[in-house]
Amino acid sequence: MELRYLSNKELSVALEALVKHERATSVQVLEHLVEVERRELFLQDGYGSLFSYCRKKLLYSEPAANRRICSARALAKFPELRCLLIEGELSLTTLSLVSRQLNDENKDQILASIRGKSRSEVEEILAETRPQTKTVERVRQVVVAQVTSAAPTAVLRAAKIPAQTLSLFSALQPSPENVSGALMVEQAPPPAPQKRYALSFSVDEKTFAELEEVRALLSSSLPKGVSLEEALKVLLGQYLAQHSPARRQARRLKVADKRSSSIGEPSPKANPAMGEEKKIIPTSRHIPAKIRDEVFCRDRGSCSFVGPDGVRCGSRHNLQLDHIVPFAVGGAHDAENLHVTCSRHNRHLAKLYFGEEHMQKFLHG
Repeated sequence: MELRYLSNKELSVALEALVKHERATSVQVLEHLVEVERRELFLQDGYGSLFSYCRKKLLYSEPAANRRICSARALAKFPELRCLLIEGELSLTTLSLVSRQLNDENKDQILASIRGKSRSEVEEILAETRPQTKTVERVRQVVVAQVTSAAPTAVLRAAKIPAQTLSLFSALQPSPENVSGALMVEQAPPPAPQKRYALSFSVDEKTFAELEEVRALLSSSLPKGVSLEEALKVLLGQYLAQHSPARRQARRLKVADKRSSSIGEPSPKANPAMGEEKKIIPTSRHIPAKIRDEVFCRDRGSCSFVGPDGVRCGSRHNLQLDHIVPFAVGGAHDAENLHVTCSRHNRHLAKLYFGEEHMQKFLHG
């Protein structure tokens, strides 16, 4: 049936029914998300978190994914929210705003204060009852155009144009109308814009004092002034030089190259006659730093778990080294038996190998 043939009342009634059906469907989505998280289905599909699953598999935007996850977890704790959502007294937006504050003691009071309220009204209520103690961290990408000082006259000098003609050209606006066909020179394309990021966050008084001390210490080597960006670069560089597996591994290879070249032998990485490295029989859970760094570099510093559909987790947070043949059954500490996983996929693989019941003795939370 085409909508234009409906009467005004029929159109209004049909729309109201669709909206109510939409809200009921949204609640069903939340209930499905609760069960997906309970079963940890996102892990076996290759996603490191429920948020990543919602973003990459279900194709929600980041705000939409956050709203649904927060609301789903609140619905799992308080099933009575279902009716409020279906009737429209709560929306996913308003529920997600208060979801982390809800508990058995304050639930009735909070829900009574936000029922039927808009997002801005709920934010005002929260601002009064829960004052913000620090700036919300934000990262925003900005684009800065790179300005080049190269003038078109530089191109003409390279073409050996007479000085008199060059001076005349310089006095004119550099456009095709100002230059004869003999002087037409193709200019280089403008440089690509530079990606930069605007960061916004707050720090406590002690951290700020330490940052100012770093800037003061750097001022002797950077007399023109030390910006926050320059101080951050120095601090990050020093931390990564000590803790980055890729940088430690690069230093080892560099030392090995120098050592081998000084004695006239090929470096270990380029010597095919060395054969396979001897497997390390594990006597403790400690994995040598050299092996750890080799595995981290090979797996590109991200979780290497791949789901049945070929989806690689790729998470770069809470990374751990996992034994393919578990250490508990004699798995060796060599690179072939190790891979990088996030903590969730590490637990997931342990459950698959040893069983859920056995792992409950060791896993918490």
